[in-house]
Amino acid sequence: MDRAEASGQEGTSTKDRLLRNAVSMFSEKGFHGTSMREIAKASGCGLPTLYYHYSSKSELFEEIVVNQFLKITEKMNKQVDFTKKPEEIYLQVIRTRINLEGFDRDVYKMALKVWLGFEDSGKAREKVLEWENKRAESNRRIMARGIANEALREDVMEILINYIENMVNRIILLDENVDEDKVRRQISLLFAMGL
Repeated sequence: MDRAEASGQEGTSTKDRLLRNAVSMFSEKGFHGTSMREIAKASGCGLPTLYYHYSSKSELFEEIVVNQFLKITEKMNKQVDFTKKPEEIYLQVIRTRINLEGFDRDVYKMALKVWLGFEDSGKAREKVLEWENKRAESNRRIMARGIANEALREDVMEILINYIENMVNRIILLDENVDEDKVRRQISLLFAMGL
């Protein structure tokens, strides 16, 4: 039995084991406190195998906090019904974060730490911020359906996005339980301000 089977990771590809162990170790020790040698050892493979899949620690870190994060975000967005009223859309967005578990939650937590500037490997934060700027247009389209007062729309959107980011940080980073009814009331209040 190899180390992968002993650790309960049988049936997964080497690349998957590397990703899962990297997430675990980066989460525990941070980017600078984790070595490629430790990730390889925990994954039951040698350094050459790790470097075959990822040319550097920065590349592996970016794979997690950019590419894996975007895959998880896309998967969560498929759970949101964007034909609903904007208030319901944003409540669904928060609900998808509440329901994150395991690997996906750990990846999301790492990406949030990078976004907040607590952890970085170089270009990872830049790429996460770039992604965030692109989603602003999507939020404007949603907000246009829910905020009649065009003069207030941008301000209400900024307040709402800050509120959602705060809720997500509390859910993911602080592992807080949130009251969905309270969240619904607060989101509805924000939309009422823009009528």
